[in-house]
Formats: sequence, C-alpha cells, structure tokens
Amino acid sequence: MKIRDSVLDAAETLEDNPFIGQKEPYLEHLELGHRRIIKDNYKIIYRVIDSYIYITDIFDTRQNPIKMKD
Repeated sequence: MKIRDSVLDAAETLEDNPFIGQKEPYLEHLELGHRRIIKDNYKIIYRVIDSYIYITDIFDTRQNPIKMKD
C-alpha cells in the first residue's frame, strides 16, 4: 500500500502543475505529447489533453526502457 499511495500522491501533484513533467523520449515517436514524472522506482506516464490529465502508464524503472515502445 505504501508504494501505491506514494505513486498516487505524486500523480495528484499534476492537478496544479500538469506540465511539470518532462517529455518522455521513449514515446516521442507516437507524437502524442507523453510526459513523465518519477517517484521512487516508478515512472508515471501521462498526457495533457485540454484540461484533462490522462495517466497512460506506470512503469517500473527497473525494467528495460525499450519495453515502453511496445
């Protein structure tokens, strides 16, 4: 539960600062504007569309990042 709560707390910071995350280089080929924030060993991948924030993935950074392209 601690990991989940930590990731959710990090994701909530996006409400006030949706563009705080960096662009995600492994997903740039999709040209959809994916961004990321990192909390502990987890990368929270999201997109901002209009006034909505869509979390598209939570990626364990201990994995091979090439897996993100699939």
